Amino acid sequence: MKQLVAGVMTVLLLTHGPALRAECDGSPAIAYLDVIEAMDWPGMRKLLAPNARYIDPTMIYFDRPAIDLSGPEAIVAFWSGESDGSATRKLEYSYRSCAQTASYHMIHYDVVGTVAGATWNVNRAEIDVAGSVTSIIRIVDGAIVEHRDYVDYESAVAGVDRLREQFGPSEQEAMAR
Repeated sequence: MKQLVAGVMTVLLLTHGPALRAECDGSPAIAYLDVIEAMDWPGMRKLLAPNARYIDPTMIYFDRPAIDLSGPEAIVAFWSGESDGSATRKLEYSYRSCAQTASYHMIHYDVVGTVAGATWNVNRAEIDVAGSVTSIIRIVDGAIVEHRDYVDYESAVAGVDRLREQFGPSEQEAMAR
C-alpha cells in the first residue's frame, strides 16, 4: 500500500504544466469536468452512470451537512441549481495535477467562478471567487459512477473577505443592519 501511495504522489508531482493537459486529455474524467466547467448540464447528464454518486464532505466548512447525492437527476439538479442560485456566469478550471490508477482519476485544479457579488455579500455586481479543488472521479465502462470533491473553501472565503473589505458588504446586507 505504501508503494501505491508513493507512486501516486510521484505521478502527481510530475504532471504539472503544459504536459498535464496532454496527460489528462482523452480521459472521461476530464471530459466530465469540462462539461461542468462549461455549465453544460445536459452534457453532464450524458456522462453519468445510472447509479452515479456525487459527494462533497468539505461543505461542513460552512456548517452545512456533507453533500451526498445519488443518481444523475439529483446530481445535475444540484449543480445547475447551485449555479443558478449564485448567478454563476462562468467557471474556469486550470489543471495542476492528474493521476489515474485503475478506475480512479485524481485531479487537482484551481477554479475561478464569476458569480453575483450579493451571493457572497460583496457590494459588486459580479466577483471572481477563486479556489482549489481535488476531485476523485471513478469511471466504469466509460461512465462516471462516483465524483468526490475536496474543496479548499477556507482560501476561497479569505479571498472573498478581501473583496468585501475593498468594496463593502452587499447593499441588502447593509440595509439589514
